[in-house]
Amino acid sequence: MHRTVYGKITLILLVLFLAIAALNIVWTLFLTRVYIDEANQKLNRNLARYLVSSEFSRENTVIDSNSLKKSFNMLMSINPNIELYLLDTEGKVVAYSAPPGKKISDRIPLEPVTRYIAGDEGLPIRGDDPRNPGSRKVFSAAPIPLDGAPEGYLYIILSGEEHDSVLDLLQTSYIAKLSIWVWASALLFLFVTGLLLFNYLTRRHRRLADAVESFRSSDFRRPIPLPVSRESGSGDEIDRLGAVFSDMSQRIFDQISDLEQADQQRRELVSNISHDLRMPLAALQGHLETILLKQEKLTGDETQRIEQALKHAERLGRLISELMELSTLDSPKLKMKIEPFQLAELVQDIAQDLKPAASEKNIKLAVSQEEVPLVRGDIGLIERAVGNLLANSISYTPEDGSIYVEMSRTDTGVLMSVSDDGRGISPDDLPHIFERFYRGKDARDKEKGGTGLGLAIARRIIQLHGGDIEVRSEQNEGSIFTFSLPIWDPDHGQDKS
Repeated sequence: MHRTVYGKITLILLVLFLAIAALNIVWTLFLTRVYIDEANQKLNRNLARYLVSSEFSRENTVIDSNSLKKSFNMLMSINPNIELYLLDTEGKVVAYSAPPGKKISDRIPLEPVTRYIAGDEGLPIRGDDPRNPGSRKVFSAAPIPLDGAPEGYLYIILSGEEHDSVLDLLQTSYIAKLSIWVWASALLFLFVTGLLLFNYLTRRHRRLADAVESFRSSDFRRPIPLPVSRESGSGDEIDRLGAVFSDMSQRIFDQISDLEQADQQRRELVSNISHDLRMPLAALQGHLETILLKQEKLTGDETQRIEQALKHAERLGRLISELMELSTLDSPKLKMKIEPFQLAELVQDIAQDLKPAASEKNIKLAVSQEEVPLVRGDIGLIERAVGNLLANSISYTPEDGSIYVEMSRTDTGVLMSVSDDGRGISPDDLPHIFERFYRGKDARDKEKGGTGLGLAIARRIIQLHGGDIEVRSEQNEGSIFTFSLPIWDPDHGQDKS
């Protein structure tokens, strides 16, 4: 799902909503804490002044520790969320309300206390918590005595240790819990609504993607009409894209049909012309050979011209045969006879037939003796492909050269390579050597090679067997042609072809 546009939008939306939810929870907790602190401090604004007026007076400012502890304990039993501290004018803690064994700070800064007493600043104002150094909480404070020069301060922390954590705040604050539930419900509603809207908006996009995939799966042979609005000025980008795709699929289908028809006509034309040329060409060759039998009546120049004409007629005959063969290989009606055979034996027979041609140039033609398993294929076509590769190597390998044919088993089949130490193929010719009628620079300049169809026929045959021919070549170092044939599987037989 994450690969689709809808899936990506959903993922982005989910990440955004989670981020917004996290920010809102943090912001809600912060505002709730600030609100609670502000409300608590406002409600207890006069708490410290009231206690000072009750416990201390201008006539009685002597601090009695025992009396203070009793008063502090009584106040904490009434409201356990407060903590009371008596400070001197330097901020030193003189008396306090704390459980036994609880360590507190000896001194706290008086700056927040004096600002609070001055009353010229908005609430909440936070001061140091003696029980937790570094922690700051809201408080109530008043000078002792209330009038005149202060001789000390009553400092009351308004929220005890139970409110120190966010979890405690959530457990004790109805506002915080309600705010988080409201935000969570609103975000969930918006997320589900967004998913439904995105699903609605992307349904045409998915339909278009399915149509494109269906068109490709049909090998572009079935146009895909899409129900889109074509009224002038109506429809959005997806509607226009769907309309363009419908037109494009129909045009591609028509063009493929025209190309297939033209290709069929071409093959039929080549086949018919090749067939029609065979008879007059054979007659021409026969007449030329008959004339050559009477060389004693011809001059040397006439004999040379007739021999040259016969040579061209033979080359034309090979071209016609290869054109007919290539036309047959391109035909969709071609039926191959797939059977098991021993590739090594076939290559040995082909090499034996071509040894006379190699011997004329004193070329060493060697075939590896490594045993390989049976392969499957059309033995007649494979014989033609291997013969073309060997003939090509013989044609372009100089005298006293060498040609090696090697076979080896791989994980997927039997690999065959034909290597030579000839002149190699130039980088300009290498990308084109399998093109039909293409002849390399050497063949064009020195009239070597055949019709330019031998390698094209060999490659087409290997492609019909599910593979391809690869070539590596370095000039003046030789060339290596390789291809692979599948191993015969007796359990599947021809069905595996």
